[in-house]
Amino acid sequence: MEYRKDIDGLRAIAVLPVILFHAGISLFSGGFLGVDIFFVISGYLISGIILNDLEKGKFTISNFYERRIRRIIPALFTVLIFSSILAYFILLPGEMRKFSQSLFSTIFFASNIFFWLDSNYFDVGSELKPLLHTWSLSVEEQFYIFFPLLMILIWKLSSRSQEMIIYLLLLLSLTITSIPEFVDSSTKFYWLPFRAWELLIGVAAMYISKKSLNQNSYINNLASIIGFFAILFPMILYNSETPTPSISTLIPCLGCFLLLVYGNETTFIGKLLSTNLLVFIGLLSYSAYLWHQPLFVFGRILNISELSLYQYAFLIFLTFVLAFLSYKFIETPIRNRKKLSFKPILISSSALAIILATFGLRGHFTEGYMERFSDDELANYLIFENEIDACVGNKQKEMWCLVEDSKFLILGDSHADALSRGFAEDDAVSKIILYGCPPIINIVKKNDNFGADCNDDIDYAFEYLASNDQIEYVILHSRWPLFVEQKRFDNREGGVEYGDSIVISFDNKLNQNFMDSFKSSLFETVEKISSLGKKIIIVYPVPEVGWHVPTVVTRNKLLNRSTDNLSTSYDVFLDRASKSYEILDSIKKDDVIRIYPEKIFCNSFMENRCVAYMNDNLFYGDDDHLSVLGARILSEQIKNEIVYNPEND
Repeated sequence: MEYRKDIDGLRAIAVLPVILFHAGISLFSGGFLGVDIFFVISGYLISGIILNDLEKGKFTISNFYERRIRRIIPALFTVLIFSSILAYFILLPGEMRKFSQSLFSTIFFASNIFFWLDSNYFDVGSELKPLLHTWSLSVEEQFYIFFPLLMILIWKLSSRSQEMIIYLLLLLSLTITSIPEFVDSSTKFYWLPFRAWELLIGVAAMYISKKSLNQNSYINNLASIIGFFAILFPMILYNSETPTPSISTLIPCLGCFLLLVYGNETTFIGKLLSTNLLVFIGLLSYSAYLWHQPLFVFGRILNISELSLYQYAFLIFLTFVLAFLSYKFIETPIRNRKKLSFKPILISSSALAIILATFGLRGHFTEGYMERFSDDELANYLIFENEIDACVGNKQKEMWCLVEDSKFLILGDSHADALSRGFAEDDAVSKIILYGCPPIINIVKKNDNFGADCNDDIDYAFEYLASNDQIEYVILHSRWPLFVEQKRFDNREGGVEYGDSIVISFDNKLNQNFMDSFKSSLFETVEKISSLGKKIIIVYPVPEVGWHVPTVVTRNKLLNRSTDNLSTSYDVFLDRASKSYEILDSIKKDDVIRIYPEKIFCNSFMENRCVAYMNDNLFYGDDDHLSVLGARILSEQIKNEIVYNPEND
C-alpha cells in the first residue's frame, strides 16, 4: 500500500483539536470529533493493508496481529507504566481503585466497556480519569478482531459483492445509532456496534479509492475542499451537547471520506496536509493522543483547581516532547521488522501485560492501595464513605427509607438523601429519594439515565402520604440550581465541577417558558401535598463548592499545603442561586416553612464567604453534598424552625 503524506497531515488535523478540546480551548468546542476522524482513517488504512495482502495471497491472521502489536502495544504500555507510577504516588485510595480498574480493562482492550459501566450518578467527569481516552483504542481493537475474519469470508466474492456487504453493515450500524430511543447515549458512545459505521466509512473509502476514478483535477480539488471544511466547521461549531455518535457526526466522517478518496497530494488540500509540520505532527499523533490525557489529569489533580491557559500550554508542549521521544525511541525501532524480530516483542509485551494487570487487580482488591496512608491521614477523606445510611424502616427501593412512626418525609434528590443523615435515630425520618430529579411533578425529559422513574416515584410519594397519617411534615429539598441552570458549578476560583449537565423539561400544556413551567410544577406539587393535610418545609439551595472537599483537604495535608479553611464566594452563590430563589419564592403560601442553608454556611464563619471546611470541621462529603456534620447542623435548624414557627402554635 503506497504511503500518503497527506494522511499523516489528516491525522494532525484529527489529534490537535482533541488535545485543544481537552485543554478547554473554546474555539474547538467540537474537537472531540478528532476521535471520529481517527476511526475513519483507521478503517481506511487497515482495510488497505488487508486487501493488499489478500491480493498478493500472503494475508495471515498472525501477521496481521503482529503488525497491530508492534504498532499499538509498545507506546501504550509505556504510557500505562508512567501513569501507574504517577497514580501510585499521587492518587488517593478511591481514585487509585478506579485507576486500577481502568488499567486492568485497558490491558485487555475492554476499557470502553469499563467506562460505560462506570458511568453513574456520582461519577467524576472525564477530566479526572487518566485512562479514559483508551476507550477508543479498545473500540478499534475490538473491530480488528472481527474485521479480518469478515474480509477472509467475503474475499472470494466479487469486488462489488464485497462492497455491498460493507455498505449494508455500515448502514445497519448507522441506523441503530440514529434511532434516538434504541439505547441510551452512553451505550452509543462506548460500544463498537454504534461506532462501527465510522470505521466502515474508511473501509468504503478504500474500496472506492482502488477503483479507477475520474482524475479531473477540478473535481478532486472541489471534493477535497468540501471534505476539509466538513471536518473543520463541526469542530468549531459543535459542542459537548452535540450527540455523538449520531447523524451530526456523519458530516465530519463524510468529510474525511472525501479527503481519503479525492484529497491526494496533487490537490490544494492534499498539498496543505502534506506540509512538513502537519506530517510531523501526524507521525506523532498516536503517541500524542496517548500522553495528553494522563498529563492533563495529573496536572489538574496536583493543581487542585482547573489549570490556567499557561499551564495547559506547558502540558501540551510536554505532550509533544514525550510523543517525539516515544515515536523515535519506541514506536519506530519496534515497528522495524528487519531489525527486531517479533519473539522478544511478544515475550516482553506479555510480561508487561501480566505485571500491569496484576498491579491493577491488586489496586482493586486493596481498595486503591490503602496501605500507603495512615488512618489519621485518611480521616477526612473517608468521612463520606464511613457515614453509613442507617435506615431503621422499610427500604422498598435503594435509598428509600419508610419509617413507621416518623412525622417527617424527606422528598428530593441526593441532596435530600444527604440531609436525611443529619437526623438522629430518635428523630428518624422517612425519605423517598428521586436520584437526578427535583421533587416536582410533570418532568418528561432528561438527558441522562438517572431518575428515569421521576414521575412514577413522586406519584408513589403522594400515595404514601395519602395513606400515612403519621407524616406531618414533607421536606422538599434538592440541588435546585443544577436543574434550574442546567449546568455544573464553577466557583470562579478554579473549582470547576466536572461531568455532564442534567437537563429537564416539563409536560407544558400552557406553552410556558422554562422558568414559568418550573414554577407551575412546583406549585402543583405543593398544592397536592397540602391537600393531603401535610405541612411543607422547603429547603433552599445548599451552597455548592466546586472542589471535592475531603479530597482537597486530604491531599493538601499530604502535600504539606496550608488548609485552615476551604470556602467559596458568597456573591458567586447568590448569582448561581438567584433563579432558584425566584422559583421557590413564587410559592406564596404563608404556612410553608422556609429553610435557608446559606444562613448557616455563608457569612457566619467568614465574611462574604461560604465555608465548606474550617478548624478540622468538614461540612461537605464531596463538592456539593453535606457531610453528616453539615446535615446535622441543617437538620437542627429545621427542627428549631418547626418549634418556633407561629403556624405551629
